[in-house]
Amino acid sequence: MTTRTPSTRSAVCAVLATLGIGIVGCAQQAPGTPSPTFVGETTASTSPSSSGAAAGKSVAGLDPCGLIDSSEAAQLGATGPGQRHDLSNSRGCMWRVPGSNTFGVSVSDKLGIGDLDISSGRLSTITVGRHEGRKLEEGSGPGNCDVAIAVSATSRALITAVAGQDTAKACDVAMRVANAIEPKLP
Repeated sequence: MTTRTPSTRSAVCAVLATLGIGIVGCAQQAPGTPSPTFVGETTASTSPSSSGAAAGKSVAGLDPCGLIDSSEAAQLGATGPGQRHDLSNSRGCMWRVPGSNTFGVSVSDKLGIGDLDISSGRLSTITVGRHEGRKLEEGSGPGNCDVAIAVSATSRALITAVAGQDTAKACDVAMRVANAIEPKLP
């Protein structure tokens, strides 16, 4: 088995980001194969999901790529259509922006905003339109920002933006995406 050095792990992360896998980050710097994790997502609830959103609402029928139309994507700087990127607990879509920046939208009918992985970064409570939300700055390091929008206690939309090392720019993009998709959520 090959042991990867920190510079090799950094290179792998850079390649993943360049390929448009902006909602993936390397979880650890340890010997072995890099372990990707979906930013802001856990596999089990670490705290009760209290969203204030009405019970019974669901994102089950939503297509994440359909939440941002071509005009909105162009206004956000995307160079083409969103690419589907599904994970076990969510359906996602990613867009590339010149300068190795990306943004993505995922919807989950299994995870609420209380299920965000907040082991690192700065978390704040926000309101997006008529929905309660959470903003996680630098959850996977500088230049990353996540905005989770509650649909119900167990469903949410999660926006992830990556802008190099510029967290303020990533959060600006994430909030612009959040405001664009919020009216389309139940």
